[in-house]
Amino acid sequence: MPRRLARLLLAVAVAMTLPFPGRAADPASEPNASNDAQGIQFFETKVRPLLVKHCYECHGEDAQESDLRLDTHDGIMRGGRSGMAVVAGKPTQSLLLTAVGYQDANLRMPPETKLAAAEVADLRRWIEIGAPHPDADTSRPAVKPREVDFERGRAFWAFQPPVRPAVPQVKQADWPTSPIDYFVLSKLEENGLRPAPPADRLTLIRRATFDLLGLPPTPAEVDQFLADESPEAFARLVERLLESP
Repeated sequence: MPRRLARLLLAVAVAMTLPFPGRAADPASEPNASNDAQGIQFFETKVRPLLVKHCYECHGEDAQESDLRLDTHDGIMRGGRSGMAVVAGKPTQSLLLTAVGYQDANLRMPPETKLAAAEVADLRRWIEIGAPHPDADTSRPAVKPREVDFERGRAFWAFQPPVRPAVPQVKQADWPTSPIDYFVLSKLEENGLRPAPPADRLTLIRRATFDLLGLPPTPAEVDQFLADESPEAFARLVERLLESP
């Protein structure tokens, strides 16, 4: 009986060391950041091809829309104007995955067609295992992610609502004929300059016709304009030129 028990215990011990059907794969066989060869192979076979196909045209060597470049390791790690494209090991914090997964209506890449579910899964897996890349140099400090200051961006002048400024005071108050003239004259006076005298009517029609049509006025057009003594003559001339085919 003791001998049979010993054999049974030995058999159980041996069985415990053998893989069972359906058992999860050995972590060492999965690609991961510490397993450089397998991780890089995963990138080269699964990730780089889809980046080449869908991303390099707008985010490669020749073009970097939104300051984002995806054909180099440093470019991937640095990110673009919107923030970090890839946070190694953190798919939920990686804007690249947000974009390809169409999780944000304002950030969808590629914009024409969503990636296949398998391609999105490959990108997610690649980020989960640390985003291994053949160009990564572990001997130097990691690339500092691009810091995006959204508040500073919103303060940029182009994003500010227009404000109607007050019409400036001028010394030669009889010269302006429109509010814009006040601003022009204000700067002239500020720099010690005087406005040029008004152009004669022949000069006016030549300037207006050349500027708007690129051609000189005909003799008949000149005669018609010179004969029109109305204060609205020049305004009507400009309107007619703008309506010309």
